[in-house]
Amino acid sequence: MEVRTLTGLMKMVASTSPDQIAVSVRGKIELTYAHLRERVDEAATLLVFSGVEAGDVVALTFPNTVEFVILLLAVIRCRAIVAPLNPTYTAERFGFCLSNSGSKLLLTPQEGNQQAQFAASMLNIPHLTAKLHSAKSKITLSSINIEPSLDLMSKVVSEPSDVALFLHTSSNMSHPIPVLLTQHDLASSVQNIKRVYKLTNSDSTVIVLPMFNVYGLVAGLLSSLAAGVTVALPAAVRFSASRFWADMILYNATWYTAIPRIHQIILDHHLSKPQPAYPKLRFIMSCGALLAPSIRAQLEEAFGAPVLEAYAMMEATHLTASNPLPEDGEHKPSSVGRPVGQEMAISDEYGAIRAVGVSSEVCIGGPNVTEGHKNNPEANKQAFQSRRFHTGGVSYGGLDARFSASRSLADSAAWVSHMSEVASPSPSNDMPEGNNAPQTTEENNTETERGGEEGGHGLTMEFEKFSGPKNFSYEELMTAIADRKILGKGGFGAVYEGRIGKARTQVAVKVINYDSHQGMNEYKSEVITLSQLRHKNLVPLIGYCHEADKFVLVYEFMSEGSLDDHLFKGKSLLTWETRYKIAQGLASVLHYLQKQCRQCVIHRDIKSSNIMLDEEFEAKLGDFGLARLVDYATGSKTTKVIGTQGYMAPEYFTTSRASKETDVYSFGVVLLEIVSGRRVIDLERDPIDLIEWSWKHYRARKLVHAVDEKLGKDFDKKQAEALIIAGLLCAHPITTYRPSIEEAMAILNLKARVKPRELPLKSPQSPLSINWKVSPRWLKF
Repeated sequence: MEVRTLTGLMKMVASTSPDQIAVSVRGKIELTYAHLRERVDEAATLLVFSGVEAGDVVALTFPNTVEFVILLLAVIRCRAIVAPLNPTYTAERFGFCLSNSGSKLLLTPQEGNQQAQFAASMLNIPHLTAKLHSAKSKITLSSINIEPSLDLMSKVVSEPSDVALFLHTSSNMSHPIPVLLTQHDLASSVQNIKRVYKLTNSDSTVIVLPMFNVYGLVAGLLSSLAAGVTVALPAAVRFSASRFWADMILYNATWYTAIPRIHQIILDHHLSKPQPAYPKLRFIMSCGALLAPSIRAQLEEAFGAPVLEAYAMMEATHLTASNPLPEDGEHKPSSVGRPVGQEMAISDEYGAIRAVGVSSEVCIGGPNVTEGHKNNPEANKQAFQSRRFHTGGVSYGGLDARFSASRSLADSAAWVSHMSEVASPSPSNDMPEGNNAPQTTEENNTETERGGEEGGHGLTMEFEKFSGPKNFSYEELMTAIADRKILGKGGFGAVYEGRIGKARTQVAVKVINYDSHQGMNEYKSEVITLSQLRHKNLVPLIGYCHEADKFVLVYEFMSEGSLDDHLFKGKSLLTWETRYKIAQGLASVLHYLQKQCRQCVIHRDIKSSNIMLDEEFEAKLGDFGLARLVDYATGSKTTKVIGTQGYMAPEYFTTSRASKETDVYSFGVVLLEIVSGRRVIDLERDPIDLIEWSWKHYRARKLVHAVDEKLGKDFDKKQAEALIIAGLLCAHPITTYRPSIEEAMAILNLKARVKPRELPLKSPQSPLSINWKVSPRWLKF
């Protein structure tokens, strides 16, 4: 009889192969299938006692550890929904995922995850840590001090229709689409994988891909566990080419799965440091993108095993099509193989099946294909037609039911979106540790967007509509920064000091990282936005360059660096007069952006490091790469959470919409930094953030104690109190309590009387989803 739930499959394997090694970490821990089942049931009991109920979403953010395996299965075991998240996400990304999924609990390793915990705290989501000390000890959850009993879980029976997994996919990562996968989806998929690759308890594998991703999770982990395979996790908790073959040899691995870039790294390491002998592999699986034929041939020659290319999608719970094992058929180059366990067809826009050899859209259907995206009827209407999922990929079918992966298929939204969730390795042969791990690329690249010949010409025509910035040649700008004196680095590139023209004019040259699609968006946004703006408190854009895949921006040189340099890095001690002038300048330019431009400009990343200072210490707001021009009447339709931790308004996490009010919030945070000389978040200095710290001094009626102690008594008390009050009001967690920028300017300029006693003595809490209909009554003009 077919087993229709993942928990049922796990129970069956634990019964038939109790002493088989299920999960192992070299030199640390080894769990048999019987032990694994016990640890999972114990963890599920603890989760139930912590308040987790059937249907609740529980977020997990772990590297590739035993605790992740146990807790993922435990959440599913108690009929809740697990949402695995990339542990290298920023707080903003965590905030979006936690809010979008409706997570009721966050689970992390014992050492925690600062970014995830910050996002969870903003959303009032409880957080627990987990630790397994040995194979025979029970897993522990912080704050849960009960002795777990297996009796409770013996009464819990999973249903095939239970939603088990919450993932995000997207053809446009500015609007991620949630995908819910059921127990039946998972059971069908892992059995398909088990069947096509003939996985048994004689097999073993080493996990290469991150398990928060559908490739590593379903193909690497769950399909192996459902087949009784021994799964080895890297002792370093992430892939390392230098340690990979040692683990493969130790566990006598028979197969592994990876994406093309990791295959390339494994191959490069072999060519530079070959092993004396390699384990006898049955096959190597490759998915996520097209594998170059030359790389495939080299892998097969080096490791003596067939490389099986596959087509995988999140909506199909991973595997959709695969080339067969040698004994089951011939491998065809540039083919993703035959459908695996479901219907796969080439159809037109109306759902009609196209003839053999005719190129059209790939559509799939079957028991492991999700019924639709969560809360997204518009996407479902387009993608799910005639009981099939329309992938957006283009291919053509062969006479033997094989499908050819054309470039358009590999570059299609449905295909590439899953690549975006894989934490790709760095150019070195090891995955970076901790926060230095690569961030996921969140949007698709196209030749035009990457500045190909056609794309560069289109950008030039678009930019030439605006007067002001000059179109420089790449050679000219590289000559300008020949000394490579770096001024700073950001997420999308580096800024260098340079000199241009016969006059050797000093400039700042920002070289965009062309591997970053977000960097491409930043480049275009910066040129278009700054070309239309004129204000004394803006960093002037002098010019730009886009040749082939090179993108460069040229700014007026700011001799005194950033406000961040002076407040926090000791470049100089800013006098009170200078601080007050900077605050007024920032307020003035924000008023210009929100009230005086043809369209309202939402900056989205106002922070101290984006406020530059010229030789007169005049504030200049810069970095408009994330800015958006919006109509005053309609407001922002931006749905991508992006910005900097600590400066982002609470509602931004839940609505994902930037607005004038979210910029006012960021402005308020900067005002408090200017007054106090403290970073908004500095856990080494104080466990509470700057906003709460400032409220503490307000409650004590000692506002002047919030002024930077390095100033001594050399400050204007009335001005300081005005800046603190304006900062607290602007950074108010309730949107409608924030003043407009005009009202904030009136406070700063001492033209508005503020009644502190009308502010709450207790620092207000973010209502998040509550709709507050109130007005700021504390301002008197």
